Amino acid sequence: MDTNQSAITSAQHGLDVNYLPENVAVYSGQDVTFTCRVEAGAQIPRVQWFEYACNSEGNLISDGALIVADHPQAERYSLVRVSQLQYDLHIRDVRRTDGGKYMCVDTAVSDLEKKRHSAELVVFDGPLNCSTAIPIPPIAALEDTYYWMECEILFKGNIRPKWFWHGPPPFGQLDDWKNEIGWSGMAFYANRSMDGQHWTLRLNFTDSFLPVPADSATNIPTFVDEFDTDTVVINWVPKSISSSPSNPANNYEVGETIECTVDAFPAAEFRWQNMRTLEILHPGSTFVIPSSWQGFEQIMRCTATNIINDWPYANALMKQVNVPITADNNLLG
Repeated sequence: MDTNQSAITSAQHGLDVNYLPENVAVYSGQDVTFTCRVEAGAQIPRVQWFEYACNSEGNLISDGALIVADHPQAERYSLVRVSQLQYDLHIRDVRRTDGGKYMCVDTAVSDLEKKRHSAELVVFDGPLNCSTAIPIPPIAALEDTYYWMECEILFKGNIRPKWFWHGPPPFGQLDDWKNEIGWSGMAFYANRSMDGQHWTLRLNFTDSFLPVPADSATNIPTFVDEFDTDTVVINWVPKSISSSPSNPANNYEVGETIECTVDAFPAAEFRWQNMRTLEILHPGSTFVIPSSWQGFEQIMRCTATNIINDWPYANALMKQVNVPITADNNLLG
């Protein structure tokens, strides 16, 4: 090796790999500091900072220890000189438009691997903005009814976080990042197993924010935003209505009790009505066949009703009741 070339190389500073700028994600209004330090060397370092948020070709922010005065955001930039070798870039009161790439360059070094390093700044305008059709207790959600929730967040930056929904299954999820708007939605058909539970949307970065340029930071930014739904209350309208006992010919005896049952929450109230006479029997889920029905066929209707969110919901069945004249019925009569 040429001894003169060796001397030049050893005199170069180059960026200190232990103090390189790293990816950062913040909300608007916060402050950010990017670290950049050069190695000790014989020559005087000349460090420059560039930003690629406003201009894809890059804008010079600082040269040496000075901020470029004619940069549009110069009043919010400053250099933090922890030592003569350190040129940390501080951005005050970060705005969404600041999101993008920032690069530290040691212009005194010829070797590109030691010369420059960049990092991404991702800026979110504010917390998640969410809307939903899921009822807020004490309003109940109806079983088998379709509900949805969607959240969006405004951002700027070249890397983006991931959406994760957690909660009682089954539910579907869609995500999108477009035009500086991140959006995620979920939807489900309510079922009773969801009662007393809730869903959480979690937004954070993962190790999949590729591609990452060779001269760029690879760290995962520390950022988490979450939104929790209210605990859901599930009610269901009367369903699966039936009566007992049942027999193929619908023949019953005087004094026999017929009961109406239904699956409902809150619990349903019942009413039996004779559709031939229009007589409404006393409220309740049961009735007893009277002796006056001997030799006649009656058509009975059971109506089950419950109240959900101040609205009545009903289900009904028709029941044929034959009371033939038999020895037993004559004895009871």
